[in-house]
Formats: sequence, structure tokens, C-alpha cells
Amino acid sequence: MTGNNTRRLRVGSALVAIVSALALGVGMAPAGAGSQPLGSEEFGLTFKQLVKKAEAVEDHIAACMDKAGFEYVANDFDSIRRAMNADKTAPGLSESEYRREFGFGISTQVNKPIVRLGLGEENANIRDALSPSDQVAYDRTLLGEDTEAVFANALETEDFSRTGGCTRKAVKQEFTRKELSASYINPGDQRVEQDQRVKNALEKYAKCMSNGGFEYATPDEAEDDISTQYEAIVGNQDPATLDAAAAARLAELQGIERQVAAVNFRCETKFVEPVKEKVEKEVYGRLPR
Repeated sequence: MTGNNTRRLRVGSALVAIVSALALGVGMAPAGAGSQPLGSEEFGLTFKQLVKKAEAVEDHIAACMDKAGFEYVANDFDSIRRAMNADKTAPGLSESEYRREFGFGISTQVNKPIVRLGLGEENANIRDALSPSDQVAYDRTLLGEDTEAVFANALETEDFSRTGGCTRKAVKQEFTRKELSASYINPGDQRVEQDQRVKNALEKYAKCMSNGGFEYATPDEAEDDISTQYEAIVGNQDPATLDAAAAARLAELQGIERQVAAVNFRCETKFVEPVKEKVEKEVYGRLPR
């Protein structure tokens, strides 16, 4: 989850899942009297459940890496949570200052701190001591093709679809097939997103964004658009090795990202966050961490 309690609802496949849930009447009961409160953590878990599952995944990763011939120290939950909370933050910067400098942190932070933090300090040091070729093998064994899809980041975004390697094998042992799907939506998020007050707030957000020069219906749509453009430019390349033309496109996108993020921050904090916080308290009985 992000630090401002705004979850990343994946647009497109996510909307299809919501419509299907509504049609089937699945998980959409109002959070009224007599309903059982949902866990307010990722994947609708309670804090105790989340800790247990997260640390079990780390144990599975360590066993898998050991079998492959690499040293990996299972992270405790405190380390995992620090990595999760590192998303969209930087030391010494407020959230608004971070937005001005890094936007969403998608195209502007090519050396993403969450990757190193997601490994944990001990594992980052173990990896740093390896030769360059062994580092590549370590990353592939741990993460598969997408070497940014560390467990902490996937858990924070509630999206395991990009995980690979030992990380993928580990999460498959603790999470369901539905939870591993890119179309998964936290049942609590479904309730929140379908609340009419939130829908009304998002309409105001969209108008605010349009007045600021950008056509986005939700904060997630804005981030998804920047991510798509970033992937189209960089792909699997190291951003530092881009040719001149691609580097110029990346620099242009970074400027756009900062502009979008600034307008998004203003519109989201004014219209969406206060309403979502109120609805989340009703759904979960407390604000998510």
C-alpha cells in the first residue's frame, strides 16, 4: 500500500473484475451492521495474517535460493514493511517535495530504492560482493525476468503477476491462484471503489485533472499511463545505456511525469483522499496502514 493509503487499482482488467463481481454479487455486501470487518492489510489480511504469510514467503525464498547455490537471508516483517513503505518516499523529503522532484518515481528514479530495500540489507550486501556475472545470475534466480519485481514491492502493490524465479515459487506456496492474478482486486478495495461517495469524488478528481491539462479518470490511471510510456522507452534495458534518441524521450517523459504528479497530488488530496479515508474506516473499522 502506498503511504497515503491510496491503493493501486489496476485499470482495465481491474474494472472487468469489478463488473464481474457486481454481476455475481461476490464480495460486494455493504459493510453495515452485522457484517464481518475485512482485514485492513494487503490482500484483505489482518496484520497478524500478513506477518505470518510474508515471513513464510521469505523462508521459502531462502530455501529456493539455497537449493540454487546462492546465499539468501530471510527478511523479517519489519524489514519487509520498511521496503513497502519506501515506495514514493525519499529521505528528508515531504510527500509534496518528493512529487515535485520525482513525480511518481516511475521514470525519474531509475535506480529504484525499493529494489535494494526489498532485498534487505544483508542480501543487498551479499549480492554486492558477487562478480557482475554472478549478480546477474543471482537476480535471475531470485526474481526471474523482471528484476524489479521484488517481493516487498509486489506485496505493497498487491500485484504478484510480474514476480518470477524463487520469489514466484515462494508466493505460490502462500497465496491463492486468484491472488496471483494480475486481475486480483482486494475485496475491501471493491467495496471502497464502488461506494457512491468515492465515485463522486473521482468525478471531481477527473474534472480537476482536466482543468490542469490532463485527462485521467483515476490516480491509478495516471500512474499506469506513465508506467506504460516508460516501459515503451526503456523495456529491459539499463536506462544509463539508452541511445541518444531514447534518452531524449526518457528526459521528456520525466518532465511530463513531474507535471502529472503535481496536478495529481493536488486533485487527489483535495477530492479523493478525504472521502476514501472516511469510507475505508467504515469498511475496515480502521484506516489501512
